Amino acid sequence: HKYSSTGYSSLDNKMNPFWTKCASYLPYAYSPNMVTVTGLFCQLSSILLISLYDLTFSERLPTYVYFFCAFMLFMAQTLDAIDGKHARNTKRQSSLGQLMDHGCDSMDNFLFSIVLTQAFLFGNTIHSLVVQIVIQIPFYIFTLEEHVTGKIRTQFYNIGVTEYQFFSMGLLILSGIFGEPLVFLEIFGIRLSYIILYAICFSASIQAIHLIMLNSNSI
Repeated sequence: HKYSSTGYSSLDNKMNPFWTKCASYLPYAYSPNMVTVTGLFCQLSSILLISLYDLTFSERLPTYVYFFCAFMLFMAQTLDAIDGKHARNTKRQSSLGQLMDHGCDSMDNFLFSIVLTQAFLFGNTIHSLVVQIVIQIPFYIFTLEEHVTGKIRTQFYNIGVTEYQFFSMGLLILSGIFGEPLVFLEIFGIRLSYIILYAICFSASIQAIHLIMLNSNSI
């Protein structure tokens, strides 16, 4: 099995030296699939911590919780980036490893959507469902494209998964620092969190439509 991508975004290129260095420190005994699963547990730890305080996703949590979630997202991002590098370094790349990576990524997306729901204090509303849909649909489209073309896309017009992840880390940190005044800040009578959510929706929709058009002859 050989990993094949359509290229890297600007942040991917900036982060690659760091990820390569991290991968070089992993011992051979630590299998690539374990690296992948460890990243999943990072996201699970965020959900477990949030659940200790609130299960409605509508209450303000202690500041350190948001900082912890941002750090765990960074760790999950790093582990997701280096599992393939570790597999190639140790010559253990396989289709099973690729399936494991995608499977854990899909669960990571679900878990992280819950973290964002809590950070935005959306609670039991339609906006929480929209967060789930917005995060999962692009991942599904990218996976379908990989199935059709044999190449995985992690960026689109030089903006990719890494950019969205760092943007989300920033939102979590800002939410931890400023709390409810930021979450409920209104611009022209509309909550800022709603504006951010639906701006991401629009971006994801454009990406999905364009990718479908690019691969329409192959599907």
